[in-house]
Amino acid sequence: MTQTQRNELDPTFGVNGKLDVRPPGNFRNDLSNLALDATGRRLMIYGSYEREIPNLSIPGVGALIDDGAFDTRFGDTQDGLSTVPPVNLAASVSSIARLADGSFFVTGAAYSQLPLINYDQDGKFISIRDIAEGPQSSTPRLLGLDDKFLLATSNRSGGVVHRRHFDGEQDGSFGTAGIATFLTGNTYVSTLHMARSVNTTSFYLAGEVGNDGFILRMNDAGELDLDFADGGVYAVRMINARYTACRRVNELDNGKIVALINSSNIDNSAASYLICLTSTGQIDVTFNRGEPLRVPGEVGEDMTLQADGKILVAHRGVITANRLTRYFPDGGLDSEFGSDGSGSITFTDEQIGFVKSVMVQPDGKIVVGGTSGSVTTLLRLLA
Repeated sequence: MTQTQRNELDPTFGVNGKLDVRPPGNFRNDLSNLALDATGRRLMIYGSYEREIPNLSIPGVGALIDDGAFDTRFGDTQDGLSTVPPVNLAASVSSIARLADGSFFVTGAAYSQLPLINYDQDGKFISIRDIAEGPQSSTPRLLGLDDKFLLATSNRSGGVVHRRHFDGEQDGSFGTAGIATFLTGNTYVSTLHMARSVNTTSFYLAGEVGNDGFILRMNDAGELDLDFADGGVYAVRMINARYTACRRVNELDNGKIVALINSSNIDNSAASYLICLTSTGQIDVTFNRGEPLRVPGEVGEDMTLQADGKILVAHRGVITANRLTRYFPDGGLDSEFGSDGSGSITFTDEQIGFVKSVMVQPDGKIVVGGTSGSVTTLLRLLA
């Protein structure tokens, strides 16, 4: 990988900036989702792994210290990994909600169940409960809100979002008895991402409804924000697309909303885009002249923001391979990122097999998560 000094792999992480995650037993694992703990000092990875029994995946969260080694203060067995709860309802962790006191909740897809698993700040198991009120139609997602958290899911009548206190009990001030509904009347709703508003108590849900994508804003009471887009919902459908989904959404410091969109076209080709909305949910004409910004490759996997508002997109394609591309807040390509003025870093197959996630640490270093064969691979770039 040829690039400028600022984009080099961090030699203090793993082996020359690359870490292949190997849990006890060195079994298969996909812990490629990334997060930080409440202090911002400990890297957390989550997904699924095999612990003692090959071919039996269990939900897992791992904690790493700065050099990439497992934090042995974390987990009930003090090996840096959470253990399977007494009653295991899901094979993988789909989402995590970190709270201000350092504790966290996780959930995962389980169809007829809706598992909610609670751990303390050191990854010690506290409790598990099933809060399902019927079969689930999509993978659940979580979002931490300091001393509360949100859980979004759906049933055959539309989307459902719960808000609960730090102890897991329902927050009666939200929606109806702690539960709000959205996109009611749609038989298929899948929330792929949730994000907090930067300057208000509102929050965003993004995903897919039917064959279209959506970006939705709710207020603190669990009601659609009627000042946003069309009655609180911005519908996304790319031209000539037979399927569109909003993969990620983030609010900039100025209140504008940037989203990563994936689409499948009528000729079966795939494409990925960035779009930007104003704070009121209208197309921002200052971002790429109001047009969707085509991202290289076919699949946009993840998007995050740097402290200065620059946009990082992790994406991959058949020809373009695994890449990380950086854009300015107005959609312009940052040619100083990567090599040869391309604005992108291309990762070799030896570095990582499939890029799946990207995150920026408080010190500005960039962590990329993915898989190589049957194990998780993490790469860390210098700030």
